[in-house]
Amino acid sequence: MARLALVDIPTRFLQNIITEGWRIGYDSEVLSIICTEGIPEGAQFLRAEYDVVRNVFRLIFEHPAFEESTSEIPLISITPAYRREYQPVPERHDSPWLP
Repeated sequence: MARLALVDIPTRFLQNIITEGWRIGYDSEVLSIICTEGIPEGAQFLRAEYDVVRNVFRLIFEHPAFEESTSEIPLISITPAYRREYQPVPERHDSPWLP
């Protein structure tokens, strides 16, 4: 018996983050993106599939917290949620150890 879940990742999102010049934030602030809902810590990645109809990559994970399934078809779908936090860019220092 498997305890599987899937996460759909839109191809447009993947294309954006691997496009040369892509960045988060601006010169005067630092943007942190924090996952507020997602897979539980310790979830094991099993495989990836591509859904041509929906144009998404489907990532399949296994974890004891997921509902038990009698097949290799995940019973639940997880839609990650994120929170953005902006912080001022720290002042630059003349130190080789600080950015």
